[in-house]
Amino acid sequence: MSFQLSAPVPLSDNSESVLTKTIGESLKVEGDLSHVFEVDKTVDFIRSNGYKSVALQFPDEHLADAGRVASLISKQVDATVQVLADTNYGSCCVDEVAAEHMFADAIVHYGRACLSPTSRLPVLYVFGRLPIDANKIVTNLTEKFPLDSPILIVSDTRWYYCQDLIVQKMKEAGFKTIIASTLVKREEPDLELEACTTIPGRLFRLPENLTLADVSLVFVGPDSPTLTSILMSHYSVVKDFWSFDPIKGTITEESSFGGAKLRRRYALVQKCRDAGVIGIIVGTLGVSNYLNVLDRLRKIILNAGKKPYILAIGKLNPAKLANFQEIECFVLIACGENSLIDSRDFYRPIVTPFELMKALSSDTSWLNECVLSFDRVLSLTEEQESNTEKNDALHEESESPHFSLVTGKLVNSAPMRHVELSLDTDEDNTGKLNEDGSSAVEKRSKRDLTVNGVYSPAAAYLQSRSWTGLSSVPEDAAPSKLYQGQKGIAKGYVGEGDKGDKNDEKCSD
Repeated sequence: MSFQLSAPVPLSDNSESVLTKTIGESLKVEGDLSHVFEVDKTVDFIRSNGYKSVALQFPDEHLADAGRVASLISKQVDATVQVLADTNYGSCCVDEVAAEHMFADAIVHYGRACLSPTSRLPVLYVFGRLPIDANKIVTNLTEKFPLDSPILIVSDTRWYYCQDLIVQKMKEAGFKTIIASTLVKREEPDLELEACTTIPGRLFRLPENLTLADVSLVFVGPDSPTLTSILMSHYSVVKDFWSFDPIKGTITEESSFGGAKLRRRYALVQKCRDAGVIGIIVGTLGVSNYLNVLDRLRKIILNAGKKPYILAIGKLNPAKLANFQEIECFVLIACGENSLIDSRDFYRPIVTPFELMKALSSDTSWLNECVLSFDRVLSLTEEQESNTEKNDALHEESESPHFSLVTGKLVNSAPMRHVELSLDTDEDNTGKLNEDGSSAVEKRSKRDLTVNGVYSPAAAYLQSRSWTGLSSVPEDAAPSKLYQGQKGIAKGYVGEGDKGDKNDEKCSD
């Protein structure tokens, strides 16, 4: 299969670019920091639980305020307050691994959060109180929607504090049916909560006479991974999708963008279907059930006759993934807001666990679905495995070539197949032909591409490269002779200048 790059892959980086690089989005915090970052609430959290070491996790856009906030907290508590310098993965996830390296008893997470359930340390979420003009959003909604239109309000966590005020003003403006979502920060929500939520970390209840297809979803917040994840998972579910940017004060219809984004994801699914070697990237160490998803994806890839590789490389960039050129597609295990990677700048496509499941299933239909919850993916993969066990012909079908919608050709994407080779080849008969017409050299070359009788894609890729590393030394070769080398540094070895002076004297004579 072939891939086309939209731009050259940056395999190297200038160290000076770190000083000029802009990190994250710029959000200027105005007003009292104690009020914006809820210092009193944090102090009460530390005192009431008796924590002695607390880690403060700030996103990139709030790092400028991290020092002052940490100073305000440390003056009021008898505990060690430390600021995490950087996160291993996305800043929306709670970095329990980094906090454990600092021997922290608890974590205070600031800014936008995906609210993924954690399993190791207690967490306090401080979303912040960023400014918003509630009257302006109500005015814009009045111009766009009839007053009898049912509206579902979903807010970015950083503006969730003002959602009740927005709902109150909408009711005063005459809106009849307003459905407000609430945040769910429980690690294991009960069945009643699960039945009423389709957005990770949020809960809402629809009236009995309404479904999501009758509701207009309005997201309060700027363009962010939160908006992207909710748009992708609800574009084909709700009536229409709108967003209000509190920073710019503008309202946008997102429905037109959602269709194009979903079509692009479907193209990635087809590329993943054609891939024979798939890399599983571990993009989180804190979200619960990530190990179960990892194990399930590995089994699905093996059952499809493909080769899986497991990678843990921290934050993604094109340079890191370009080192694994034999891998034809990557699947990222991360929280819902970090799973949807725009891989146009990467050397290979990057899909979500749900998209990988669709690519390797016998059902190739695409219903504009986008599932980002680990629990939902696990349940779907269980159904897929049970169907595969019942239908033995499905495994044989996966090994046969299929028509690729990307290349327009037949593709055999099941490299992990058993190869029958006659290993009893005579080393002296390298020029003779065997009964099947192949020479002993061809037999040995095929045998080098197998591991325990199974075709190895990595060995095949290594053979196709022009340089395969240092050649092995034969056992009967003479030992290497040791001799004294040069001393000093590359700028000027010891005695190098003296030899040059003597040679100049000889030339002058």
